[in-house]
Amino acid sequence: VTGQLWSTEHGPGAGDELNLIQKGHNYGWPRASHGAPGRGAPPLPTSLPGMDSPVVFWTPTLAPGGMAFYSGKQYPRWVNNLFITGLGGQVLRRLVIEKNQVTHQEVVFDNLGRIRDIVIGPDGNFYVATALPGARLADTTVGFVLRLGQ
Repeated sequence: VTGQLWSTEHGPGAGDELNLIQKGHNYGWPRASHGAPGRGAPPLPTSLPGMDSPVVFWTPTLAPGGMAFYSGKQYPRWVNNLFITGLGGQVLRRLVIEKNQVTHQEVVFDNLGRIRDIVIGPDGNFYVATALPGARLADTTVGFVLRLGQ
């Protein structure tokens, strides 16, 4: 959709990031982060010379999973918006990106448990993979693939 490479990253204890990846750039991990390092470790700087800051970061943790730019026809107002799933945050988040900056973000829903992945189907609907809320996390955790759309 944008012709650019976007990536999410888990930060230490929080400070999860969205980055626009560019050749030759350094995004700081593990030397700079908005997250909290482990117990007893000194805080990390949020930025350092020669390192790019994230486009956006989340504290408390989002624990990003899958992401997809919407390119379907079911929701014309959401075309080119970025959707990111949250494992720890248990959300589906919508981000509006203009000129490589997030200008708006919102939680689409937050009541279906861990949201593992998202794809946009050829029918223009969202398909999200979930794990049940409150379930023990393992390879056998019950979950569903949900179609969100008309």
